[in-house]
Amino acid sequence: MPEIMIKTERPFVEDLFARYEVLIGRDFPGYRNHVYRTITYAMHFLGNAKEHERLVEAAFVYHDIGLWTDHELAYL
Repeated sequence: MPEIMIKTERPFVEDLFARYEVLIGRDFPGYRNHVYRTITYAMHFLGNAKEHERLVEAAFVYHDIGLWTDHELAYL
């Protein structure tokens, strides 16, 4: 199995996060780390296919953001 490639800088992710950092507040570092971790695993299982990277990044930035934007766990 190929080695897992870990990226600690993802400019597109940071651009998407920029408007939510203040809203997420003290939870931001933890959520950011969670997003980076899930992107890492998703990309690994997709074979690090560059053509999917931006879609995966966007999906994981927004996947739990409702916890802060709607202030509740049942945000779906």
